[in-house]
Amino acid sequence: MSSTIIKNMIKGLDAELAAVHKQGGSSQVELRGGKSKGKVGDGFLYAFTLTDQVYLRDDAPIEITVEGERVGGRMVSERDGIVTLISEKGLGSRLPSVHLKADNSILPQQLRDRLSEIITGDSYFNSVLADKVIGHDRPRVSEFSYSPSPDALRMPNDEQKRAIELALGTDVCYLCGAQGTGKTTTVARVIHQLYRKGHSVLLVSDTNFAVDTVLEKVFKLLRNEQDFGLGAVVRYGPIVKKELAKFASNVLLDNIVERLCIKRQKSKRKARYLKQLRPETAVLVLAKDLENVREEVMHLCRVMATTAHMACDKDQLDRMFDVVVIDDASTLPLPLIYFLSGLARHKVLIAGDFQQLPPIVRANNPVCEEWFKKDVFRKSGVVASLKAGEYHEGLAILHSQYRMREPISRLVSDLFYEHTPTVTDSRVRGRRRSNFPTELGTKELLYVDTSSVAPWASQRQGTRSTYNFLHALVVRNIICRLEKKGLMAKKRRRNTKIGTVTPYWAQAALISSLASEKLDYHGTDIAATVYRSQHNEKDCVVVDLCDSIGVKPSRIMSAHEVDADGGRLLNVALSRARDVLILVANFDYVKTEIRENSFVRRIIATFEKDGEALKVEDILPLGPEDWLDGLSTETGRELKMSPEASGLFNESTFYQAFNQDLMDARNGIVIFSPYFSERGIFRWTDTLRVKRETDVKVEIVTLPPYQQPAAGEETGEVLKGLEESGFTVAFRSDMHEKFAMVDGRILWLGPLDILSHKDTDQIMLRISSKAACRMMTEMQSLPERMKKVPSFANPKCGKCGGLTVWKSSAYGVHFQCFDCGHKEEPKYRRG
Repeated sequence: MSSTIIKNMIKGLDAELAAVHKQGGSSQVELRGGKSKGKVGDGFLYAFTLTDQVYLRDDAPIEITVEGERVGGRMVSERDGIVTLISEKGLGSRLPSVHLKADNSILPQQLRDRLSEIITGDSYFNSVLADKVIGHDRPRVSEFSYSPSPDALRMPNDEQKRAIELALGTDVCYLCGAQGTGKTTTVARVIHQLYRKGHSVLLVSDTNFAVDTVLEKVFKLLRNEQDFGLGAVVRYGPIVKKELAKFASNVLLDNIVERLCIKRQKSKRKARYLKQLRPETAVLVLAKDLENVREEVMHLCRVMATTAHMACDKDQLDRMFDVVVIDDASTLPLPLIYFLSGLARHKVLIAGDFQQLPPIVRANNPVCEEWFKKDVFRKSGVVASLKAGEYHEGLAILHSQYRMREPISRLVSDLFYEHTPTVTDSRVRGRRRSNFPTELGTKELLYVDTSSVAPWASQRQGTRSTYNFLHALVVRNIICRLEKKGLMAKKRRRNTKIGTVTPYWAQAALISSLASEKLDYHGTDIAATVYRSQHNEKDCVVVDLCDSIGVKPSRIMSAHEVDADGGRLLNVALSRARDVLILVANFDYVKTEIRENSFVRRIIATFEKDGEALKVEDILPLGPEDWLDGLSTETGRELKMSPEASGLFNESTFYQAFNQDLMDARNGIVIFSPYFSERGIFRWTDTLRVKRETDVKVEIVTLPPYQQPAAGEETGEVLKGLEESGFTVAFRSDMHEKFAMVDGRILWLGPLDILSHKDTDQIMLRISSKAACRMMTEMQSLPERMKKVPSFANPKCGKCGGLTVWKSSAYGVHFQCFDCGHKEEPKYRRG
């Protein structure tokens, strides 16, 4: 059986490797604002601000390029927008920017190699336990009695006590429960009991932060043990949680090895021996001693905690343990779970929430879906047993949750935990609510329906990452109001009270940029995607579902099955809040474009029934800048507008206000208008020509002539007139974006085609913000090209020198010549 299972898993890994190589093989990103965090073992720790989207796995080998020099290293963590890494070489105290490259094929290749060794018999492996873990045999259960006594942790409830007894009495145990039900504390107690019984334990999780989260509780139980700090408990890999820093000298491998070596060298016999040696020989002897002690600690430690990536690397870890504990198991690919389980002699504990995030997988085929992506709870039959109402002898479920207030918990439970519903503990109901301003709302569920202002959404070029500027302003203004009430952390302190979760990187980056521009807080943890919000709970969380007019509903918005990725992502988003959950969405768009049985429709119905509405018209003026209501201004009346004002405008007020901005332009004007007409361009020609004569740069981006509705002689004449006026005209195929920027500080956007006159009633948004203009430039250009050529103009054809058209596809952006059809190579972007 094991041989067949492993061969199927290798097929899944091969499919994943093929997909990785097809997508370029590596993740690359520019990191900025690097600061040295000291020395860690033989490496040097650095922290950087992450300003672009990239998935970097903890403990993965990386290549760092600094001013042309390439240095090896290893990823440590990516949390709250801060990337921490270890460099093999000291690179100075501050690094303005570095280029980071991570080979995405390393982990699947390592895992493939380890599984292949099992087939050939070149590796020790407990196939009996590994097969049981994925459901090919039933767990063996024996009675075990556990009597808890008062300690550093909260006393376990009855469910947690039974879970501990099951984990200690069975060879394969699955510990499941929603967020906040005490899984981490229960796992820590199991490890404590195993330690006291003399068992060796390997604890693994997906990230260093997740490992440290469990260890924080384990250390509270073990720190008074006699051999704690002498190599019995080892944290293999860097500590990332500040709360654990005080234990570093006792549990980090390098610190333990150094302390034991010094102790041995102080013995009289050893000291006399070293004195007799030549200095260079003594150095070699000491180095050999260090290596021997390191191996000894690695092979004799009773508890080892590390990431799954490190545990899979044979060069890092090459031993078996009595018990293997796998936390956050739903996020790990099935072959990795299988391999780690085979490192156990007697027991395996699988802990996690099967309704939380699934593994990140690039391949899309049936083999990979079954043998790589499917999480262990579904593959083992645990989820099927729950749905069928059947007993599973190895399953322990925790129902009482201690994190979210009851309305938030009930929302999450009703939607995603039909078969394992949660109950809010009475201690949460009596918990003092955070200092949330009552003028914003008094309920735990608050919502902002943006339908009345018709927000426009678009996608970052070369990606499927959606952004919505009006939603970003709404979220920013809520954050600003909460910051004034003292809910935001002081500068340079980690923000634990307010957060925003959104499905898309582009929207998270936009919100962070707009908020940081106006607040005395420059953290990068204001907004995050769902994947990056895991293990990142806040007192108040804003969930921004920014899909709206201009884009098709995403798989997250359309999700209606509890096992689908979209549903699990929504579960994570909603369960980040402890006290207050605020939903921002275009309700009319959702009700019109998305099926009735979708989770998002049900979420909106719950908020409308049990929540409290916040009017978008009241939220928009809460920002730090002046807010101008151009929707209610009478037609024909002069509009008095401050240059620093933001606001909403209808068609009758937009033209007057936009013309005023054009007249005030000093440096540059950019207009993205898919369609143009002679009448539409004539409206602005005089103003734009005047500005061009004063050396104001004017750039127009539009659809190519063959995609214009009035393609023909009129189109050619219009284009000729634009070029003769000194305007830069760039063509983009299949573009939908409609916006304008003035001097890099004023952004106009909405559904109105600025250069194509239509008698329609549309709402346009004006934002006075350099950050907004900078983000729009990044999302509608190729940043690497903008660094060399700061213009939206397309390059000339490299073959004949003719005009080119910007074309975007799943593989990136390329330019194709009008005349000869020559294509430039795609510029890859990660979305």
